Amino acid sequence: MKITKYLMGLALVTAGMLAASCDTENIGATYEPKEANVTFLSEQPEIELQEANAIIPVKVVRANAKGAYTAHYTFTGDSYFSDPNNGTVSFEDGQGSAYINIKATNLEPGKKINFTVTLSDADVATADTVLNNGIYKTTYTVMRVYTWIDFGKGSILSQAWADDPASPVSWELDFQKAEGFEVYKALSVYEEDKHIIIKINGDKAIVEPQPAWNYGDKEGDAFVKGEGTVSGKTVTLALEHYLPSANNHSFGVYTEIFTLP
Repeated sequence: MKITKYLMGLALVTAGMLAASCDTENIGATYEPKEANVTFLSEQPEIELQEANAIIPVKVVRANAKGAYTAHYTFTGDSYFSDPNNGTVSFEDGQGSAYINIKATNLEPGKKINFTVTLSDADVATADTVLNNGIYKTTYTVMRVYTWIDFGKGSILSQAWADDPASPVSWELDFQKAEGFEVYKALSVYEEDKHIIIKINGDKAIVEPQPAWNYGDKEGDAFVKGEGTVSGKTVTLALEHYLPSANNHSFGVYTEIFTLP
């Protein structure tokens, strides 16, 4: 069965200009926090790194910067990460922000990994009840990115994009290769600027879950995942197309044959 793409029209919403009037005669006193209100800035930041080894700064802030202060935390994470700070981060008098420097070593390209930093109960107790905006636990998702080099033109023979899967359609594709790895990126396969990364290990190939085309504004991206075989420059994959936003609703599994440059 052919996968039908729905091109959802963008509704243009004309918003009026917000006019903010300022009454200079009735300016209230600026609120001065009385508690430290130690907090992180984000609950789930994602970062990309170029190098295998790096220092990842985790920013900690406080609302009341009067006096020196030492915050305590617990650290958990994948084996690639370590915490050389002994679970403490210190603020000097007048300093509103400080950094927990997490050490990353031997990061593998293309692999998403995590670590979590959680403030101690004592530091959570410094929350200012008026501000009430504390983030006391932060989980970082970290990935070392590949260095991509242009590899040339190849092609795809696709069941998924054919009117009849028994009569697959073919078109040219540009490819990139990850420097130093048997990893290939087929550019704009089903939709402009949505690429598919293929990892090869000997005569086996795998496509890890990744967005491949947009189903609609409401449903978002359809993903592909699958595996297959390699013979010379020919990569034959059984790719499932599915919607994560709709409880992984599947459009089916299709044979997609990629020919590398």
